[in-house]
Amino acid sequence: MPDRPWEVRGGLQWGSSPTVHMKSMIESMSTKARVTVTISQGLLARIDRAARNREGASRSSIIEEWLRSAAEHQARRALDEAIADYYDGMTAEERDEGAEWARFSTASFAVREGAEPGPKRGLAQKRGARS
Repeated sequence: MPDRPWEVRGGLQWGSSPTVHMKSMIESMSTKARVTVTISQGLLARIDRAARNREGASRSSIIEEWLRSAAEHQARRALDEAIADYYDGMTAEERDEGAEWARFSTASFAVREGAEPGPKRGLAQKRGARS
């Protein structure tokens, strides 16, 4: 270890505080890549309007926000599809077992909370039976 704890050797800062490390992590996470894209004039006009309507916003920040939102939406859709595929692929036995676990956990919760488990209700009753 160097004589001075703040001295930098070999690219490492000896004795630095967690704050220093956190700052460098944040700086590296905020590194952005510069890209060039070709888009329609109409889309560019929408980007410019959005940037004008939000104080301090730039074209880049609007585009990044829209892309992030689209990526998150796509990820949610992919997860929803994977969950649906999982449940669609369950056998009747697996569905019955899942229902039994649901009844057990509901009853356990009711006991823990000191409440009586509610009456068994069918799907139509939960949704408010439509006649």
